[in-house]
Amino acid sequence: MSELDDARKELAAARSENRQLEETIAELRGRLERARIDAENDSQRAVAAAHGEIVQLEETIRTLRHELEALRLVHTEELQQAARASRDEAAQLQETIALLRREMEAPHGSD
Repeated sequence: MSELDDARKELAAARSENRQLEETIAELRGRLERARIDAENDSQRAVAAAHGEIVQLEETIRTLRHELEALRLVHTEELQQAARASRDEAAQLQETIALLRREMEAPHGSD
């Protein structure tokens, strides 16, 4: 019976080792699943953060475009005002020149 006892002991040891291996496998599967879930959550958070940044950048772009358009309009108006002022000044100068010519060409009564 010693051989039978030895076989039983080996069988019990093998079963114990199998249980330990199954427990280890189950633990590793659990860790792997938690790691997968954590990685998925991290990815979702990263995508959400990137989306938030994109939305902020798009809003910044819209704001800057509006500001640029407003500045363009102001600049255009300033250019138009400067052009009008220049034309007005040129017209006044031409009138002054014409007046001076007439005065120079007019006969003087004391000659």
